[in-house]
Amino acid sequence: MSRPKPIFIGGYMHSGTSLLFELIANSQHIFAGLKETKILEYPSKYVGSPSEKIIHSILGNSNSMDFGEKTIITKQNFYKSYFETYEYLAERKNNNYYLDGSPNQYLQFKNVIKHRQESKFIFIERDPRDVISSLKKRKTTTNIERYKSEKVLKIKKLEKKYYLFIHAFSIKMAYQKFKNLAKKNPQNVYMIDYADPTQNTDHVLKNISSFIGLDAPIPVKENVAVNNSADVNAKSGEITLRSSYKENLTRNEARFIESYFAKLYEFDGLNHRSNSLKGNIEYTLFLFKELSKSGIGIIDFIFSRILLLRSPSVFFDWVVMRLRRLFLIQSNYSARLRAG
Repeated sequence: MSRPKPIFIGGYMHSGTSLLFELIANSQHIFAGLKETKILEYPSKYVGSPSEKIIHSILGNSNSMDFGEKTIITKQNFYKSYFETYEYLAERKNNNYYLDGSPNQYLQFKNVIKHRQESKFIFIERDPRDVISSLKKRKTTTNIERYKSEKVLKIKKLEKKYYLFIHAFSIKMAYQKFKNLAKKNPQNVYMIDYADPTQNTDHVLKNISSFIGLDAPIPVKENVAVNNSADVNAKSGEITLRSSYKENLTRNEARFIESYFAKLYEFDGLNHRSNSLKGNIEYTLFLFKELSKSGIGIIDFIFSRILLLRSPSVFFDWVVMRLRRLFLIQSNYSARLRAG
């Protein structure tokens, strides 16, 4: 058997990466461990440790599998250790592929392709109104009952703060990154819309199978775990998309998102626009209020990234990608206001 090939799932948080992971992992030819290993995001966590630490991240920290000859992970052999560990686990199960579902692995695209040119990236994008709606709603899940530890809870509260402007340009920069990678690397990158696996599950799995080179299409899984954005019929496996932005976003929030993403997407008629003087004044005040809030919140947001990423190189890439437009924000918003 030839060396197993890597598959990566990418997408902005709350865009359906978990659902996509479950669907793809249903193939008997693809090895999948934990959904979000986040190994490539935290290289410093592994440098200086034995190679079996990567196994624990893939299979769970409680796993006691013996990796055979132990080696110490260094900066120089980090990627080599990562890929060889996944290949070892895939070969044990006679799998031709292995799947890593950590959404932010796309930040390491260049390093991944450098070490494994056959790597395949599958990006999923979702209506930004639904993404931001989900991000706004998620703060209700940040409680001690869920995270148990006060230390973890403190970090999670920082991570899950809701700032409309910050999330909006963060999502936009991520989507633009996906599209650019797909354009420059069509043989390595495949993009799908969130509606595809939810409304055309069989069709999209056939396309993904063809993209990664599977001889037989990935079968549709009958018991997909129900998440916050989809309803699943346990008997038929039918997945129904559930859009919640109209329930969770205010009229002005929806209007801003539709205006901000207008060049990337066609929305349903910009239904939240207002031609009245009162409506436009309210919208203007709303923008200034949110901009002010985000100006303060950007410090918390960046700090949370430092805590969570703990990797200077990844953090620098993240900052460049998401914040390069920071000083243009005010002028862009003013132009949109003048445009209507």
